[in-house]
Amino acid sequence: MPKLRVEFELDLPKRTDKTVQIVEASYPALLNVAKNKFKLKTKDLANIALYAFDNVGDPFILPHGDLTALLRNGSTVMVMENNVQPPAPRISKTLQSALQELEWVPAGAGQIAARGCPNPADLAALQQVRGLSGVITLLREGEKNCAAERIGTTCGSLDMRSWHAPLNGIGSILRNKLSPSDLASFDTTSQVRHTLLQGNGNRFIVHCSAGLHRTSMYIYVLLRRLGDSPDAAVQKIQATRKETHAEFVRLCLQPLAEQILEQLEPGLGDPNLLQVASTENWSNLATQVVEDEEED
Repeated sequence: MPKLRVEFELDLPKRTDKTVQIVEASYPALLNVAKNKFKLKTKDLANIALYAFDNVGDPFILPHGDLTALLRNGSTVMVMENNVQPPAPRISKTLQSALQELEWVPAGAGQIAARGCPNPADLAALQQVRGLSGVITLLREGEKNCAAERIGTTCGSLDMRSWHAPLNGIGSILRNKLSPSDLASFDTTSQVRHTLLQGNGNRFIVHCSAGLHRTSMYIYVLLRRLGDSPDAAVQKIQATRKETHAEFVRLCLQPLAEQILEQLEPGLGDPNLLQVASTENWSNLATQVVEDEEED
């Protein structure tokens, strides 16, 4: 078994920190390390408890037995007396930001939100604290070191719904028009719409890399297929994430999104926006805006 680096904190009664390597991730092994590192007496061991912290930062008492599934490199184990209050929850600044910045907006009988690419810890925390029940990832195969595959695996382990709808960057879409594979990815909005209309209070996040261009386009098409007007869909994008909305407006993506909607469901697209999308001036302007920009 590989060694794990574990930070021990002693709260008996004065706090002391020690970082040690352990070979065996079991309760008896940790107890023995605590005894040796903090020079505890054998009689003291019956009166202490070992705590660790979950992905959300909430403390929990380590169970007696194998702890392989509960500990990882950098885990903190706190040694405390049995009769004192549990340690306070710990949430990293990054995780706090991920939890606080998420804004749900109504979508059918459920809710959706926009954000950048999440990591497994984000997903676990969002599920536990913000009620997340599913993820739509727009990353291409291999993008961000195969993040889409990791996200799908994490969703499976957390018993959450997931859809993989890989999209090319917005610059590619504007310059080369919509590819059949991109159109198929946008058409997954039909499956997501069906799930959101079931009335189970589902909460889904939509993300690409930075959560800007592809994310705004997908959310817009999804909301329109759910029955929102063009203006209402834009307002909801603004409500869920201001940065996503700002890019959607700056790049004038609404006409393109209406074009995509019309391809998916002929007759549903707004005639005025479709007319704008068909003009050469709009196409040239939109393409020029994204040139030399890094695609999200």
